[in-house]
Amino acid sequence: MDNEKLLATLAGILWPDRRELTCREHGHAPGHVCLPVSGRADLGNLVETLSDRYGEPFADADRLPPLPLSDRIDWRHAWPFSNRWVAFGQTGRGQDARPTLMIALRSTPVPEQLPAEASWPERLVAVTGWVPRAPYEVDWAAVEFRLGTRLPSDYKALVQAFGNGMFDGFHCVCMPDELIKRTEWEASLP
Repeated sequence: MDNEKLLATLAGILWPDRRELTCREHGHAPGHVCLPVSGRADLGNLVETLSDRYGEPFADADRLPPLPLSDRIDWRHAWPFSNRWVAFGQTGRGQDARPTLMIALRSTPVPEQLPAEASWPERLVAVTGWVPRAPYEVDWAAVEFRLGTRLPSDYKALVQAFGNGMFDGFHCVCMPDELIKRTEWEASLP
């Protein structure tokens, strides 16, 4: 399957997210779907495209979520999307190595399972399964000075926890430098 057909198939399985996941591979348990990736595919471009659509992936072995078939597949990247994981990895070694793309169920906590005292950004971290890296550092005093206004503490916490990226492939939070550029541009309009 070429990259375009693969990405279209992936999107059709991801949304709406109520579709049952049943893999057609012999001996695979339900709860996921494996998609064939052509051995001729540009794998770097595929990972970049998936990252553009689904955000920055979990990529280090210690950051990857528990995924099906981890005993058979060397998972390299995983993107959370709603109640699903999109995972990319490789089966076999050497000449037998084959790229693999999988959609698997992802458990997400419901609001009642989250601590009542958790802030909105803390709840978002819990629901998305995000493992924050080092905080995205911002000189908030300088940003607020340039904007001429104070920014909400929840926005600051969101930026510091997640940094640049998208939620579910479509909701983008403007980073402080983007806010400054947009504000200065709008102020320059007649």
